[in-house]
Amino acid sequence: MLKIAEKLAKKGPPVTDQERATLAIELFLAQKQDGGDFAAKLKAKLEEQKRRSH
Repeated sequence: MLKIAEKLAKKGPPVTDQERATLAIELFLAQKQDGGDFAAKLKAKLEEQKRRSH
């Protein structure tokens, strides 16, 4: 959560829809108490989808 707060302090509030969505996901993942497992699995799935689409 501190990393997100620092990011917002440096960059300012989100302006675009993409920035808002990214912030929402970051806040959601920061609240998970699984040591980053869910975030790692999500990132892997998104990367796999990205590879398939190219």
